[in-house]
Amino acid sequence: SRLYMGKDKYNPIGSLLGDMASSLMGGVTPSASSNSQTDAALKSALGSLSWTDVRSTLEKLQTPEERAFRDNLPKGYGKGSPLHKLRL
Repeated sequence: SRLYMGKDKYNPIGSLLGDMASSLMGGVTPSASSNSQTDAALKSALGSLSWTDVRSTLEKLQTPEERAFRDNLPKGYGKGSPLHKLRL
């Protein structure tokens, strides 16, 4: 897909982004019925879990290092991450 900026000005960045979006979406816009089918499939797979249930399950499965990750970001501790506020 070629995106134009005016009469004959070709925008290569716009074209690249448009082509990427088109290929990711498969060239088809999802319909409301496909969204409701996806929602129904997710609800049947997840059951009746609440966010509280999800959080408690996550906390049970996390290692101490994973639990401390967010607290260590401002200090730059732990495994390197682009989220660190301080790079050591």
